[in-house]
Amino acid sequence: MTLDFLKRSKLYQSLFTHSSIPILITDIHDQILDANEPYCTMLGYTHHEITALTLRDLVPPEKRPEGTSVTLSDLQTHSSTFFETEDLCKDGKRIPVEVTILQADIAETSFFFSIIRDISQRKAAEKKLIQNEQWYRFVFENAGVAFWEEDFSKAKAMLQSLQKKCKTDVAAYLHAHPETVLEIIGSVRVIDINVETLHLVEASSKDQIFGSLEYIIPKDQVHVLAEELAALAEGKEEFVSEINHRTLKGNKRTALLKIKFPASKQALKHTIVSMMDITRQKEVEESLSLALKEKKTLMKELHHRTKNNMQMIGSLLSLKSGYTDNKEINEVFDDMRNRIYSMAAVHEKLYQSGSLDTIYLNQYIDDLLVTLKESYQKSGDTISIEKQMEDIILPLSQAIPAGIILNEILTNVFKYAFPDKHAGKISVSLSKTRDNIIHLVLSDNGVSVPEGFDFRESNSLGMKLIFSIAEVQLNGTIHYTTEGGITWHLDFPVRTKT
Repeated sequence: MTLDFLKRSKLYQSLFTHSSIPILITDIHDQILDANEPYCTMLGYTHHEITALTLRDLVPPEKRPEGTSVTLSDLQTHSSTFFETEDLCKDGKRIPVEVTILQADIAETSFFFSIIRDISQRKAAEKKLIQNEQWYRFVFENAGVAFWEEDFSKAKAMLQSLQKKCKTDVAAYLHAHPETVLEIIGSVRVIDINVETLHLVEASSKDQIFGSLEYIIPKDQVHVLAEELAALAEGKEEFVSEINHRTLKGNKRTALLKIKFPASKQALKHTIVSMMDITRQKEVEESLSLALKEKKTLMKELHHRTKNNMQMIGSLLSLKSGYTDNKEINEVFDDMRNRIYSMAAVHEKLYQSGSLDTIYLNQYIDDLLVTLKESYQKSGDTISIEKQMEDIILPLSQAIPAGIILNEILTNVFKYAFPDKHAGKISVSLSKTRDNIIHLVLSDNGVSVPEGFDFRESNSLGMKLIFSIAEVQLNGTIHYTTEGGITWHLDFPVRTKT
């Protein structure tokens, strides 16, 4: 029985001609005797072209053996009838293939049936996988962060078992049983660490770290480890915390610990843990915190002493006014004293507050009203005060100028608005717009000023202070109306801290 006879058989037609798998038939001398359509298509040849070639024509030059056939050489080289190689296309392109060779001896003649599979996609995927692995190793080893590759799969299983037995939540149980935390953490296997980890713990080799894990993470950090395990048990994707540790040289350091927990149990076997040394950052934070506390103490003392000094000046003015019976001179002394007290009140508020550079304007107005009412109200007077004020915070740079304006306006009200009657009302309204503009309204129902009188043309020091401070220092606007008493409107923007 010859090959031509075999080609005419139904079995040959079914397995060879109609197969979707590339098949090639050669003899012992590498002559191509037949090739089915899938193989011809794969290499870009017609059936007539490919049967005019030898197997050597389809093998890359560096794989062509000397003194023997390609088929025999492949069988000897790979010691198997199944192996991987490359085939040359008509255009010179190389295709990686997987070959299975079947030898058939017909009428004392050997034929070789090669069943071929294109593995280009698999090879491309393998190459990509290798590249990804190389890139991963490059990043792992050269990143400026300490990386640990750890196996959390056993720890996860232990936590799941604990969850079934635990009557309380796992987090509470772990915090109450540090020995359990240490047992579960002991099941976490460190697979690999990078060079930066050696620097972090001042080690000379990876083996040195693997044998000293209990020393590196001291037992007083068990609460951090408990939180880490609780995050794993609760299925959280990430755990971030600060942790104190020791280097192998005994130095204490602080690191930012970050773990990304994979979703699958298989992936948990290769969990990446990162640790970033933040020791210097923590030292700077502590230094800044200490400096801030010292600054607050100094500022409180400064405001306290400023307030005391101003009050002493006010007291001296009061004593001095007692040496004269001149009513006009005493009024000047009283005005000066109240101006000083209005500024001292700002420093008093700052001393009492926690910020030391801002005060609540509404609280300051409350105190100023009480002080001026006690200073100017005569026995038997029944001046009522109506207030509608929002809580508004004002920086020191605006609090003192605003206080001077308030003092001047309210002083005039208490002194001049109710000369012949003992009853009256003072109204105060304080609000802030969405544009951060403070709107302050001070009004009284006392006597007004003569028609045509203009406060801006007054020679009074108080009036000059009101307009110049409002428009220059506060960068605001101020105006008044004289119907049914006097009403002052002051608007100015809140200055943001820089």
